[in-house]
Amino acid sequence: MNSAQKKASHPNRFIKLVKKHKYKVITLGAILLVIAAFSKFHKTDQQSMSTYYQQPPTTVQNQLQGQQKDTLFPTFSKQLLSREMNYEEAAKLITTTGMQMTTFNFNLPDKYDLLQSKKLYFVYPFPIILPDFFKEAFGTNILSTTSIYAFRTHSQNPQDGRIKALAEYILSKGGCNSPEDAVRLISSWVVNNLLPDVEHLTIPPTTFGQLSSTGYGVTHSHPNSINILGSTGVCNDYTNLAADLLNSVGIPSRTVTVMAQGFRDDMEGAKSLGEAIVGIFHTLLQANLPSGTKYFNVTPMYNVQARKLTVAVTEIGSPAKYIKERLEQRYSKVVVFRWGTLAYLPSDKFSSMPKEVCDILDKGMYGIDEFDKKVIRNKALFKNLGRILAEPKGDYDIFYRDVTLNMH
Repeated sequence: MNSAQKKASHPNRFIKLVKKHKYKVITLGAILLVIAAFSKFHKTDQQSMSTYYQQPPTTVQNQLQGQQKDTLFPTFSKQLLSREMNYEEAAKLITTTGMQMTTFNFNLPDKYDLLQSKKLYFVYPFPIILPDFFKEAFGTNILSTTSIYAFRTHSQNPQDGRIKALAEYILSKGGCNSPEDAVRLISSWVVNNLLPDVEHLTIPPTTFGQLSSTGYGVTHSHPNSINILGSTGVCNDYTNLAADLLNSVGIPSRTVTVMAQGFRDDMEGAKSLGEAIVGIFHTLLQANLPSGTKYFNVTPMYNVQARKLTVAVTEIGSPAKYIKERLEQRYSKVVVFRWGTLAYLPSDKFSSMPKEVCDILDKGMYGIDEFDKKVIRNKALFKNLGRILAEPKGDYDIFYRDVTLNMH
């Protein structure tokens, strides 16, 4: 059998192995959650689908109860985003439009140390380890994937007051009277005025075949709020921007990633372990208010098939509830074996790590390969990283489920 025939035989061998072991329970409680790598989609599919996905929505459904797109912001946004400004200069620019500004500083208790944090890191370093019989089908039973995002907050440069000025403009314009009002007004403004990246901001497909051809999950993330405001965004950008605006007026907020992961529904097409697993993720806004910690979905949803954009802000009972009621339903045919919530963490939390590691984290997505080589494969550093992520503040909550594989 030549190499091409061997490669083509992997899916059939895998199915036979799964059927052989169908009564075995795969217990995945020994490892932590990882965002699975999405399969490489075919070049022809990518070319044909990219044009399809870049089509703008023909219908926009606004569910924000009277909150409309801000027509005043475009009159000063270009000048505001063009260069750094201190708070006084930015506020003066905004008031030239006739808008009367009010100063806001709620200064709420900050148990997650978010208000003064200059950088926030999302770090997801843990591999997936599956039973040994996966090795017979794919040559390995370990899927090593790492995700890193780095977000620079408004606090990184105290001389640049544009984000605080913009937050106070939004709250003044909306007539804010409480922290709860502030969350509603800022979230609604962000979801209504940040341009969506319709190529990636979509209601995901229901099968892995559709997933691989559309490229859902191929995303980007901007490094700061000014970049976000000057571009288009996906869920990560919407929540990071809303959180940064809220932190600037003293409401501790951050992005929390919700994740569900499972085996794809059409395993016959899997040619590698990475293709056998589907990862579904989304981000929510966490706001710490006097009434408690609240979670909100602040991302518009684009139904690419109907070319319909739904603009709404929805309060979520809890990240776990969102995963069970929303994420898992999107992929009803995928057998989910683990899910979890993973929060952005202040960079100060990583102070026990060598500077070289923090320099890698600062690179975000572009530092993943280097992080794998220098941290994941270093026992001492990886152990220290595990202690940081395991600190009992509710930053990372991982849940597991035993899955019985049954192909019938």
